[in-house]
Amino acid sequence: MDKIKIIKDYARNLKLGYIRDNVQKIIDDADNKDLSYHDLIIELLKGEIEQRNRKAQERRLKQAGFPVIKTIESFDTEFQRSITKKQINRLLEMDWIDNIYNLIFLGPPGVGKTHLAIALGYKAVEMGYKVSFTTMDRLMYHLKTQDISRKSKSKIN
Repeated sequence: MDKIKIIKDYARNLKLGYIRDNVQKIIDDADNKDLSYHDLIIELLKGEIEQRNRKAQERRLKQAGFPVIKTIESFDTEFQRSITKKQINRLLEMDWIDNIYNLIFLGPPGVGKTHLAIALGYKAVEMGYKVSFTTMDRLMYHLKTQDISRKSKSKIN
């Protein structure tokens, strides 16, 4: 049996998707760069970790349920002067999550409340936090029905 096929089978059994999908390229790169065995193993493991982190982030992003993706960089602080860049940067430190504080953005329609909430949530996902985006209307619904609806109870948890 071909050694590459054996490696792919072992990688599949061990759930090492990066190695399974890239073994030939990795070996060819190692040959071209004259990597030592140690460096080859480091490259294999580094690639596996990076792929797992990337997939975990994609999973967290999907579970967050954002209606659209907004970033903090696209938030116009010139238009919305009631929050400063300094305040936004302070929120981006995510201390409010670690200290279990809630954020509530109040204001008339069109001032950027949802944009800011999504952008902060997106940044939190990038930093490894689990996020669940919801509107106030949906939150109230889930709070009212958590005792009778398994889906609402799950969402609240």
